Amino acid sequence: MNPKSGPLSRRTFLKGVGVAMGLPLLEGMLPPTAGGSPFRMSQPVTAPVRSAFLYFPNGAWMNAWVPTQAGTDFELPFSLEPLAPVRDSVVVLSGLDKAYSRSGDGHYAKTANWLTGLHVRKTAGQDVHVGGISLDQLIAQRIGHLTLLPSLELATDPVATGIDRNVNYTRLYASHISWRAPNVPMPREINPRAVFQRLFGPRDDEGRPLPRPSRADERSILDLTLEDAGTLRGQLGRTDQHKLDEYLESVRNVERRLDSAGAPAAGGWRPPTQPENLVPPPANVPRGNSRELVKLMLDMIVLAF
Repeated sequence: MNPKSGPLSRRTFLKGVGVAMGLPLLEGMLPPTAGGSPFRMSQPVTAPVRSAFLYFPNGAWMNAWVPTQAGTDFELPFSLEPLAPVRDSVVVLSGLDKAYSRSGDGHYAKTANWLTGLHVRKTAGQDVHVGGISLDQLIAQRIGHLTLLPSLELATDPVATGIDRNVNYTRLYASHISWRAPNVPMPREINPRAVFQRLFGPRDDEGRPLPRPSRADERSILDLTLEDAGTLRGQLGRTDQHKLDEYLESVRNVERRLDSAGAPAAGGWRPPTQPENLVPPPANVPRGNSRELVKLMLDMIVLAF
């Protein structure tokens, strides 16, 4: 980050040795008014639109998820109660699976096409087809250029392989909900440290990820940018200082958890054999602690936003 007069650029990065770390929207990045205050907008500045699609398989007790009343005057069921503070902005859609799934096809006809809304081609081979591009990738094509990363595809399980002989479907359909094209799934990442590096890893002066990161990416991102963060903090107002401190602390918190993510859960039972077709997780994936892995991935989404 290079100190300068006037509003900070919304593309300001905290820089260190071989790293460049993006920042949230600060008041100091907003244009000044005619009155001269650098922290009042002459016109509203809106942040880029973000979206997130979270999928969990294997079914659910739908009475706990779907309201019994149609329309806007509905009561939140048990699983949606945490959304009570934003209830007026919540829309619950149900019954969509009847439009694009067939009975007897199991989860394969309801997973791969969850974001396409179209029928999948029933195949046990490589000629997969989910009917169209998925909604998330359509959004990424239209407005992804407004954010540093057009999209992130995160998961908590390795890609399934082989064929489910019970319904004669390739298991590939059960591993992807994001599709760049009807027959091209988006690669997904199950290693939270790899996701963290994609968000905060080494970048060039323009903020682009380095194709061959230096060994600096093995050190704390915050430690590498500490000096620049101190310089920036001295230029900010009190509100921005508080926001910057909260942001840096949230990044530090994730870094700490990633450092201990490879440790096995204490007292956890371990099966004597590996299930068929299970690919061993890469390093730094919390082994035997699915709850922590899910929470880490959800926190990655928060940091990305």
